[in-house]
Amino acid sequence: MEAIANLWAGRAGLAKTYWGWGILGGVLWGIALSFVTPGSIPAILAVLALTAYYVVVNTGVWRAASQYKGLVVWAGLAKVAAALGFLTIAALVLTLVFVAGDAARQVGKPPPQQPPAPKAIDWEKGVMTPPTTQPVFDKEGKPCTEVTEFLGECKRQP
Repeated sequence: MEAIANLWAGRAGLAKTYWGWGILGGVLWGIALSFVTPGSIPAILAVLALTAYYVVVNTGVWRAASQYKGLVVWAGLAKVAAALGFLTIAALVLTLVFVAGDAARQVGKPPPQQPPAPKAIDWEKGVMTPPTTQPVFDKEGKPCTEVTEFLGECKRQP
């Protein structure tokens, strides 16, 4: 718990915070997230935990950069990275809000039905033929003049 308090306060040091908690931690989170099914409850919980983790890490990076005594350029780049991280977190939170809102609106609604594939009807012969421009062949390799709807039987005109 002390490590998290030091991270949050920026006392862990800029290099350790940025490279250890930020980069290495991100790689470990990426590996962990690869084991959950997208859209599942564990995935949603993992993304929420990841969001909380990166709020702490980006806050720690920003604060560590403010206390950094080395080259000013490193502190500035770390703050830019933290700011981009906060923008990413904001985008993630907004995405989760919109997805959750859409999911809540869909509760109790039946899933949308896909229309059946169109079939061409030969009204004179009373048969349905598949909608294709490619010729249909029977088991012997001979072209069919029509295919019935019942079991897709191949018929040929004499």
